[in-house]
Amino acid sequence: MGFVRTFVLVLILTEMVALVYGCRNDSKPHDGLSKDSVSNTIPILLTERTYMRLVDSADYQDDFEEAIARADMRFVGVLGYALQVPGVPDYDTVYSKSNGVKIIEGTSDSHPDSASLAQSVFFKSYAMGYNTLLLNHLTIDTE
Repeated sequence: MGFVRTFVLVLILTEMVALVYGCRNDSKPHDGLSKDSVSNTIPILLTERTYMRLVDSADYQDDFEEAIARADMRFVGVLGYALQVPGVPDYDTVYSKSNGVKIIEGTSDSHPDSASLAQSVFFKSYAMGYNTLLLNHLTIDTE
């Protein structure tokens, strides 16, 4: 009987610690704009998947400049069978832990609202352009 009581007590204490230290998701809901839909506070937990919604008129250069102004150094990714970060061949080994990624909504192959072929091409082109600007920016900062 002592083991069961100890086990239950440990479970209860673990739940209390989680509540006290705020283990909850306080992220802002999507706003439907072409901009990043996550909170503007930096640093961002890089292990969390964050998503961004794009409209057809989204411009990666404008979005890049706004992200840099907020010190948001995350790359843009698309989901297919796996996460792809166009234009960043060494994302997993070099940048995944230091920069992170924001994923364009609707790019998953398994998502019921998957993008059309034209949208997929636009999303990959957007991500490639954005990521190229970010790589250039990071290279200039390190020189």
